[in-house]
Amino acid sequence: MKYAPLILSAATVLALSTMFVYAQSSADSDGIRFVYAQSIIRNAHGQLISYLETFRIGLNDPEKLNNVASYEVNFGKKEFVETEIDGIPHQWIKVDRPSTFDAKTVRSTTILGDVVNGKSVAFASFANDGYNIDAGDVLTVRWTIARPVP
Repeated sequence: MKYAPLILSAATVLALSTMFVYAQSSADSDGIRFVYAQSIIRNAHGQLISYLETFRIGLNDPEKLNNVASYEVNFGKKEFVETEIDGIPHQWIKVDRPSTFDAKTVRSTTILGDVVNGKSVAFASFANDGYNIDAGDVLTVRWTIARPVP
């Protein structure tokens, strides 16, 4: 049996990779209450290759993450529900970001971000133990964001 070395690479496709992270806290000044990320990798035939989820998310820019959530609610796929947390109405917003790969690579960091003034800017990110991706694989990162109803 072969064991592949664990490579903690920061190689990340910044095509708005969607990852769902669980970081529950009281709502901050930007309104983010909860963030959770899931990574789902399927091969070119649609078979599940890997599934990861995380509870450890770094919120690099909560205001911009809130802007992403607002866009999804108002103009995006509108995949959200409203519930109550501690008697306060909250939106649970799902943001999916698929990426298809054309070369073999290793992935250990997932970022939700954008390109601003020609530079990659991370709004939220999480690291994991890493996983191999082959050409033709599709990675879908699903971010779930909970915030008080604006």
